[in-house]
Amino acid sequence: MGSITVTGLAMGDTSLTVTSKTVPSVKTTVPVTVLSRNLLSYGPARENGLTVSVNDDGSLHVSGQTAAANQGIKWRFPIPDDVRGKTVTYRLASAPAGVYCYAQSRNTGGVLSTFLSSDPTHTLSAEATEIEFRVATNTTNPVDGDIRVQIEPGETATTWMRPDDTSLSGGGLELANLWPPVRGADQFRADAHPVGGGMVRLAGTLEAGAYHAPQTTIIDGPDVYIDIRTIDDRRIWCGYEPGMTFTLAEPTAYRFGIRFSAGQTLAATFTPRLYRID
Repeated sequence: MGSITVTGLAMGDTSLTVTSKTVPSVKTTVPVTVLSRNLLSYGPARENGLTVSVNDDGSLHVSGQTAAANQGIKWRFPIPDDVRGKTVTYRLASAPAGVYCYAQSRNTGGVLSTFLSSDPTHTLSAEATEIEFRVATNTTNPVDGDIRVQIEPGETATTWMRPDDTSLSGGGLELANLWPPVRGADQFRADAHPVGGGMVRLAGTLEAGAYHAPQTTIIDGPDVYIDIRTIDDRRIWCGYEPGMTFTLAEPTAYRFGIRFSAGQTLAATFTPRLYRID
């Protein structure tokens, strides 16, 4: 039997009429449900100071203010059987300043893969049973804006499309800060007039996985800043730069630094932050 390809149908329930070429009077009507390419599910939620609603076009609107960075909302839903074991691609088309998003494939044993804008395409494990979609802040300032995001079959991201399910309830999300503490404290206070050049260097090892380092501004400009470097002193991320998400394939030792350029007058309290997001 041959196949039938139909394009241009809108999402929802419709029907196709199939007519015999040789005997036009022979025909049948077949009910059809047109599904979205977007495999995500989400819906209205209110957690951790954020309010998420669904716009008329099926995109999300997020507004509010979290008490700490890397708090937010998550939605978890079953993976359709017909895409399990196949390649899918994640795309974040838009999100407001101060908000980041990502998704995970999971089963009862935990996270199997993490979908990031910097690492969007994965083959879903045959053992994967659920996807968890997460929206979080990288700031404690108010946020307000729309999110258009999707996961779709294949290796190429296409134009955003509303998902089929926009009524799924969400739950709260809060991630632990992995920045190494000093004498049990994760908040730092620096007072000097002026500061001499130098650094505070902390050692640590990060396990394999996906991480997010939000922007941490101590003073305006690059003269006093935090950073993460490899043991051979290659810089991975600097605190005055925009927040960064990165993935480690294996456990890696790092140096976590607080660096001071000479001649700065400084009086500041700051909290470096690093979060594992898988």
